[in-house]
Amino acid sequence: MSPVPLPSPARWLPALALLLVSGCSDGGPPIRSTSPVGIDLSSLDLGDGYEAPDRAAVGPGKGSWAIALATFTGDGHMDTARQMQVQLAAQSPALASGLAVRERRSGAVLVYGAYEGADDPRARPDMDFLRSLRGGGGRAIFPQVMLVRFRAPRSMGRLHPNDLWSARLAYPQVDPLYSLDVAIWGDFESGLWPADRRHAASEQHAAGLRRRGYEAWFYHDDDRGFSSVTVGLFDRRAIDAETGFYSDEVEAVLASFPERLINGEPLMESRNAANPTQRSPQQPRLIEVPFE
Repeated sequence: MSPVPLPSPARWLPALALLLVSGCSDGGPPIRSTSPVGIDLSSLDLGDGYEAPDRAAVGPGKGSWAIALATFTGDGHMDTARQMQVQLAAQSPALASGLAVRERRSGAVLVYGAYEGADDPRARPDMDFLRSLRGGGGRAIFPQVMLVRFRAPRSMGRLHPNDLWSARLAYPQVDPLYSLDVAIWGDFESGLWPADRRHAASEQHAAGLRRRGYEAWFYHDDDRGFSSVTVGLFDRRAIDAETGFYSDEVEAVLASFPERLINGEPLMESRNAANPTQRSPQQPRLIEVPFE
């Protein structure tokens, strides 16, 4: 494949039901700061005999999920977020043990706790606790909190050249950047595809496609338990903004990959509601190359 074409003039794309590699889903819309730095925290009500909940003992950064308290954008967003963290920490060292600032493509996020998933039983009590905090005049400090998935940190310096993250590193200004997802490997609680096996399978598949002349990439999402292989790189022109149809460049790649594979076999799906037993191979789909 040729290099990513230069982006066309900026146009907002309509909402698309795309599978994000990332997942790369953030778990919801950004939460704007409702407690700007400078708020009077002198009367912060932590309740009688407050102690740091054991639920936060895992510590910031050790889980892939955290409770988003507020986001900060614009110039100096990291400094502003850290100022709020310091203010809260100074008011209550116990509360500080669960606070952290995480940087996202869209800005900085002040978070609390670290959790292993959306169904982690520690998360709901922590969210209720945070909503209960009151500042001056009885006003809620964090009236809106949300459990958000964060990607685990990775070292860009040790990336394999065929890793999809290498593509993002090569084109940091192309947003969105798409690739065509043609194969996926996952265990799905079968015990047959542990991480090392699916890693090897996807990397070998991508290498094989490259030997055949395709611009293939592998991607590992160990948080969600799958590895995938994608082909090609496309900018926003991959999808027509008015019709939602794929571009000629994407369709040309689809012609070579008519079936999406799952664990090496065609992924079959029902497309006929009147006859659900009639199944046909699923077509590969565009996914968005993650930023973080």
